[in-house]
Amino acid sequence: MKKLNLLFAIPLFILSMSSCEKEEAKNNKNLNIITDTYISDKDGNKLLELNNSYYKSIAGALDSKDDFKKKLHALLEQSHKNRLSYTPGCWDALKKADEDPNNSNNIICFYSNVSIPKNDKDGSSSANVVWNREHLYPQSKGFKNNEAIAHNDIHHLRATEKKINAKRGSDDFNDTQLQSLCGKEIADSIKGDIARAMLYMSVRYDADDYTSYEYNGATYTDSDDLDLELTSSKGDNKKPYTGSYYLGDLYYLIKWNYEDPVSDAERKRNEIVYSIQGNRNPFIDYNDFVAYLYPEYAKDYIDISNLDYLL
Repeated sequence: MKKLNLLFAIPLFILSMSSCEKEEAKNNKNLNIITDTYISDKDGNKLLELNNSYYKSIAGALDSKDDFKKKLHALLEQSHKNRLSYTPGCWDALKKADEDPNNSNNIICFYSNVSIPKNDKDGSSSANVVWNREHLYPQSKGFKNNEAIAHNDIHHLRATEKKINAKRGSDDFNDTQLQSLCGKEIADSIKGDIARAMLYMSVRYDADDYTSYEYNGATYTDSDDLDLELTSSKGDNKKPYTGSYYLGDLYYLIKWNYEDPVSDAERKRNEIVYSIQGNRNPFIDYNDFVAYLYPEYAKDYIDISNLDYLL
């Protein structure tokens, strides 16, 4: 009888071991999934969980600001599948991205927050107030051609009252400049939107793009020419299509980013632009990225003790 019990015990032991091994394998699998979807510091300590699969390619160790910017740039560029035409592409896209949530026939004008009919657009309406396409990163700083990819990137294009757009010019961003646009204090609730759009542009167009275009009878390639940078000093407009193009003021842009956190309206717009272009604004999805690229500015607003090695 004892021999029979032993015979039964052996398969039960094997079955039990098999169950433990399966559980261990399951745990290891889950561990691998987590490992593949977070950003860690140089010592392997977890910094940020990436819960959006779009960002899986940038998971791993945060070794330096420059390497992180390169990885983020590659993601934004390669996922930017739909490069819009200026007309009608950008007009149509802005009607969706900047639609008035309370009136689907209208758009909300950036800066002034005025709601006007979508049909009252510049060039096709005689209304007293018409809207057009404002380039938050000015056209004169790197992309005058209407077919340039950056020129038609909806992440930095906004529907704006024509008269206000005309006043903007190519000025750097700061509190005084914003107030002068409308002749009154502009709501703080759009300042963070501006900052995150400019942060996006400086990473998306980082001296590397694989599409060329024609301008004034010559062919230009963004990979050779377009490098948009943010600076803490007066923006410098260099010779078109060669070298770098600078926009300020980085001090205010970082300040605005932290003092005006990401809103639900911003998140919704990011989803709409993603559905149109195929790429996202990472600074809306993960505001932690700002500190990874500009820790020297972020330290005035958040604790970056775990990022001291980036300074």
